[in-house]
Amino acid sequence: MDFSIKHLQQADKATALEAVEKDGLLIQHLSPELRNDADVVNKAFLQNQQALAYAGPQGIIGFLAKEKITFNNDRINHINPELWGKKEFVLEAVKINGLLMLIVDPSLKKDPEVVLAAIKTYPSGFEYADETLKENRDFIFSAIKANGQVISYLDPRLIRTREFALAAISTNPEAASPILMHNNNFYSDKEIMMKALPAVQPFVLSSSLSDSLRADPEFAYAMVQWSPDLLSIVSNRLQEDPEFILSLVKENPFILQYVKPCHQLDRKIVKTALDHAIGALQYADETLKGSRDFILNVAIPISAYAINYMSNTLKEDESLIRSALLKDPVAFAFVTDSVKAKLSEDKVLFMNLIAKDSNAINYASIELQEAFRYHEPTVREAIVINPWMLLLAGSNLQDKLLNDGAFMSSLIKKHPWATQLEQKIKEKRGKEQ
Repeated sequence: MDFSIKHLQQADKATALEAVEKDGLLIQHLSPELRNDADVVNKAFLQNQQALAYAGPQGIIGFLAKEKITFNNDRINHINPELWGKKEFVLEAVKINGLLMLIVDPSLKKDPEVVLAAIKTYPSGFEYADETLKENRDFIFSAIKANGQVISYLDPRLIRTREFALAAISTNPEAASPILMHNNNFYSDKEIMMKALPAVQPFVLSSSLSDSLRADPEFAYAMVQWSPDLLSIVSNRLQEDPEFILSLVKENPFILQYVKPCHQLDRKIVKTALDHAIGALQYADETLKGSRDFILNVAIPISAYAINYMSNTLKEDESLIRSALLKDPVAFAFVTDSVKAKLSEDKVLFMNLIAKDSNAINYASIELQEAFRYHEPTVREAIVINPWMLLLAGSNLQDKLLNDGAFMSSLIKKHPWATQLEQKIKEKRGKEQ
């Protein structure tokens, strides 16, 4: 293979890779495009680390990203020192590893854009910024906004001041954890903790939150809405207050899972939770889940899906199940197999169900479904209740009924929109062909 300078200057990538694999320093004779190719640079470096001195800026950036080279690695010294004074190159480099701020040109350590780019991935990059930036309040808050963890690299005396802490957390809630580590007194400061809530780990609050905030209704409410399991660290007075619990479940019904047993038995509280999410019934006291009166008169009127969460005994109560199905036939999905076997044969029940939803017929037994499709008296009765049932009838029976002038006239008089049926049937048959 010809690796002469002239040949290398015109080489394609495949040839370049072969050349630098043999001698990494040959990269210096390649075209600018190939010296900026990360694959070529990486291959050259593996053969000879000094090859980095001849790599193009973008090639080195690609190499840094691929190899994750850090400033404390001797190999970084082979990069052309002039590049650390070029802003465009440095911006890309510190985005990969902010700690490279250590070796950039001092003039760029004064550049807010460069320092902020480094801080976004490595907050410790702040340490290598020029002192003029470190002492600039506006820049400090820009740094906090870029990465809340930069707090750890600021003057501890500044961090401990309330004014600064409040402003920093307002700028970036992620700054809360390192700030709280520097001043435990902030755990009793309501204004600071309200802003810090989204970023503080629940276990930290469990161990450090002041008694005064645990007993503060406004703070306790915000904390529990953010993390419901923290209801356990709220003061006993608030945990036992039905009005406080009521306010919680109005916002998040599933907080019912964490309230005291007496509240899980409180009809008003449980109903309030169910009004917002019937699934909260699973966290009600077993007494309520087994109360026929509560399920029939409170839960089911809210949602027929309540039958999915009531006691196993009530799940076998056919009368109760019927009430739920008449509210919403889809609740059939939650009916036990034993009750389903009985109800799926009940023609009268399904006549009532199809009045709400023609698709309810899908829950009927095979035999009953057949009757609703092919048994003319049954089909006629069903169509009068819900004209859409004609779409489910057998094609021969559909044609017969559509041609029954007296029947259709009576049907349209009762359900004017039934005039659409013939067109709908044609469309359905067209799709089936």
